[in-house]
Amino acid sequence: MQAMSNTKEQEEAKREKAWDPKKRWKVLQETIAWMEANLPPEQKRNRPRVPKQF
Repeated sequence: MQAMSNTKEQEEAKREKAWDPKKRWKVLQETIAWMEANLPPEQKRNRPRVPKQF
């Protein structure tokens, strides 16, 4: 099991090293924006406040 774990870590490190830092940051930001845009309304951050009805 140790050898498999080590191989997995090596492959992940190789994959991480292949990313261009600027491209990686852009993809990360696009992913976050997509996720936030697809959240249900009750989970969205910074949503406009609805005035309380009295």
